[in-house]
Amino acid sequence: TIIESDVEGVNNMFDHRKTALLVNENDVEDLADKITDIIGNESLKNEIASNSYKLYLKEYSSEKMFNSYNQLVT
Repeated sequence: TIIESDVEGVNNMFDHRKTALLVNENDVEDLADKITDIIGNESLKNEIASNSYKLYLKEYSSEKMFNSYNQLVT
């Protein structure tokens, strides 16, 4: 499961509670809450893990990234 700061760039890549848990920037209590949420909720953890893996395959796999960079330079 991915836990990321809710900052520009990251929040464009991930959807909160779908592909990651987004934490308010510099908010230790929010981070602790999100960690507690994921530890206590096996189905949420599995759903986020599955969705984030699908996102990786669709948008960020090595092949996908290579093709994107290749299009930029050709």
